[in-house]
Amino acid sequence: MVSMFKLILFFLLIITGKGYATEFTLINHTGSYSGALTLGLGIGTDSKSYRCEFIAGYTPATLAGEDLYSLTNKHTFVLTNPRSPVRLFSGLGVVTSIHDDDTYYKLPSKYPRKYYPPTGYYFLPYFGIEIGNATNVYFEVATLDYYAELMARGEGEIGPHEVFTYGFGLRSRIN
Repeated sequence: MVSMFKLILFFLLIITGKGYATEFTLINHTGSYSGALTLGLGIGTDSKSYRCEFIAGYTPATLAGEDLYSLTNKHTFVLTNPRSPVRLFSGLGVVTSIHDDDTYYKLPSKYPRKYYPPTGYYFLPYFGIEIGNATNVYFEVATLDYYAELMARGEGEIGPHEVFTYGFGLRSRIN
């Protein structure tokens, strides 16, 4: 966890020190594997076509069977005119689970190779639509790399309705 914090801090220092970051946002997000209750900070560029977001999430045991905590780092690219009030976006995130002893970042040696994917992190491709400027609402559809791979290989009983999830949120500019 300490190394993840150092990596985030290093990235923040580079992007803000070089003058790339000109817009800071507060994010309230739910779903898309980030958690039922989340809070985050976003950093955007002057062109408004790219942003980087860090989101801390929590899902209570009543929804997931056990309390789940996560950190999500999202890199979002605006696909349409970034100054338009309605925009399409796409991106790639990394979800890091920090909830229990079953979380691992490298497959334990007791399992055969590729038996399970690491449970400590997943890659998260997503796309969506947002409406608004200084404050906007958005809706996104996402999947985890592991689920998409299982569906593509035709392994198990997994279909599109189980692979994709959705999220929505509110993003407010704070500077």
